[in-house]
Amino acid sequence: MTKPIGYFTSYTLNDGSLLESLQSEYGSTFELMTEREKLFLIFAIAAQLCDEAPGRCRDEIYVVGHQVNSSLPVSDRKGLLEALIPDFSQDLRKEGSKTAKMYIAKQSQQFKA
Repeated sequence: MTKPIGYFTSYTLNDGSLLESLQSEYGSTFELMTEREKLFLIFAIAAQLCDEAPGRCRDEIYVVGHQVNSSLPVSDRKGLLEALIPDFSQDLRKEGSKTAKMYIAKQSQQFKA
């Protein structure tokens, strides 16, 4: 991740939020977390979002999950994470965060100058 947490979330500077605390403790791009810690955080967030999502998984998806984890090398499993995440990024672009909009506006101004 090369953009700061606020690009992807509703965090704004000095808002006193958990997001601000995460950025302060682990860096604006989570650069102060180990790979294992990042993977655990991804797991924890994904598990909760899965529990809250409507509907249910098809039985075959449980099989696919097992096959992926037991058959593919680490590099391919990481690649699948990257392939799956853009679906959620599109939701962000639809909803937009205040900081993302400000970040994009600032970047646009720098290109014009």
